[in-house]
Formats: sequence, C-alpha cells, structure tokens
Amino acid sequence: MRAAVLAGAAPAVMSRLTVTDDLTAGRLRDITVPGLDLRRQFRTIWRGGRTPPAGGVRCLLSHIGSCAKAKRSTARARPL
Repeated sequence: MRAAVLAGAAPAVMSRLTVTDDLTAGRLRDITVPGLDLRRQFRTIWRGGRTPPAGGVRCLLSHIGSCAKAKRSTARARPL
C-alpha cells in the first residue's frame, strides 16, 4: 500500500509508524480529517495458559497495564 501511495496511485490511511521516514523526508504528507477518529483497540495474544510468558513479554504487558491505569486515573481527576 505504501508503495502505491508513493507512486501516486491513490491516497491511503496508514499507521504513522510505517511512514515516519517518508513524512520526515517530505515524500508523503499527512492531513487531519476533522471528526475522524481511527483509534483502535489491540489485544495481546500468546500460546499457552492465561499467564503471559516470562521475560520481555510479561514486562511489556505490565508496563502497558501501568500506563493504562495511570491514564484512567488522570482522566477521572480532570475537573469538569
């Protein structure tokens, strides 16, 4: 898809992570579409039981959980 956009075939909606170098170099341009929210939910998956595998995977999931919890508590603390 990225190659098609670079070739001028059509516009696309892609993750900023996949085109960061192209945006920085000016090969592609991003635009904001008012009212369009493309956030999505991700799920973690692994093979085996309910407990994540030891090591990096478990550390990453713990970090993500901590960040999500902090974000929720910050959102609740905002004045209306």
